Parts: sequence; C-alpha cells; structure tokens
Amino acid sequence: MGAIDKLMILSMAVHNMDEAKQFYSDKLGFIVTSDFTPDPAYDKQAGIPEGGRWISLALPAGGASLTLTNVLENMQPGTMKLYPSTPDIQTAYQ
Repeated sequence: MGAIDKLMILSMAVHNMDEAKQFYSDKLGFIVTSDFTPDPAYDKQAGIPEGGRWISLALPAGGASLTLTNVLENMQPGTMKLYPSTPDIQTAYQ
C-alpha cells in the first residue's frame, strides 16, 4: 500500500462561481453540499478578497469532494490543489 490512501478534496480556483457551479451540478451531476460566502467583516479581518466564496460539491457515489473557490490569493482561475489523505504521516513524509 502506498503512503497516500485517498484523495479527499480537489480545490479549483474559478473566475465565475455561478457558471462553474451550474456546470458541475447540472451538466456533470455533482451535488452541491455547501455554498458559502463569508460575512464581509470576516472577509476583511481574514484578508479574504471582497466577494469571496466557496462551493463544495460531491458525486452521488461518494469519493473526493470538489471545492470551487475564488479566494485563494496564490491560485489563478483554472489552477487546482489536491488534498490527499494518509493513515501514516511519517511514512508519507519519508
């Protein structure tokens, strides 16, 4: 068995949140599990750009979730981050 046992989240930066949400839910069959827009006061305190938003989606059969976002300052639209899982962090690190 490898050090990484599953992919938990795929986070993707997008430019148009509503368009991306519609595509992944209506066209590809993902289920919207959350659509979160922080309070503007929180945005300012946390350094999140105004209008920040996260949309989490899952496939009906389960597996890794997909998170669409427009708030990660080091991610341009179209880029992705993977969040893998491991039962043994030391082995994965080595």
